[in-house]
Amino acid sequence: FIQCTCRIANRIFSMLPSPPYISISLFSYFLIISGSVTMSLGFLGCLGSLKTVKCLLATYFILLTVLLAAQIVVPPSLLTLTGTLRKDWEESIPCSCYNIGNATVNATYEIQDPNKCNTCFPDDILSNHTCGVYKQGCSENIKEWLDENLLMILVVILAISVVEVSKLSL
Repeated sequence: FIQCTCRIANRIFSMLPSPPYISISLFSYFLIISGSVTMSLGFLGCLGSLKTVKCLLATYFILLTVLLAAQIVVPPSLLTLTGTLRKDWEESIPCSCYNIGNATVNATYEIQDPNKCNTCFPDDILSNHTCGVYKQGCSENIKEWLDENLLMILVVILAISVVEVSKLSL
C-alpha cells in the first residue's frame, strides 16, 4: 500500500512544474508525504477497530510505537550530534553557487577549490548587483535558519511526544 502511494505521489510530483524556490517545494513535498502517512495510519486504525481485525490493529499499534520511539529518540540525538552533522553538512554541501554565471566558470571554480565558496564571478566583473539579489548562498542560509530554529523545533517535537506518552497512560 505504501509503495503504491509513493509511486502515485512520485508520478504526480514529476508532472508538476518545478517552483522557483526549491526549499518551498521540498517543504511542501514533506508535508504532503507526512500527511499521507498520517492519514493512512489513521485509516488503518479506524478500519481495524471498526471491523475488529486484529491484524490491522496490531499493525496500527506497531506503527504508532515506531513513530513514538522516533519522536523520542531523534530530538536528543540531533542535539548531541549537531557538531558531527554540521561537519558532514559542510563536507557534502560546502556552499551553493550564487550569482550564477555560465557552466565553464562554475566548473573552473569547483576544480580550483571544491570546499571554498565562490560567487562564480569576481566582484569586479559584476557592474551591478541586480543579477545576484542574494549575496549569501543557500547553504549558509539553511545553516543560519537551523541555528536559529533548531531548539524550537526540538522543543515542539518533545512536547508532542510528552502529550502522546501521557495519553498512552490513560
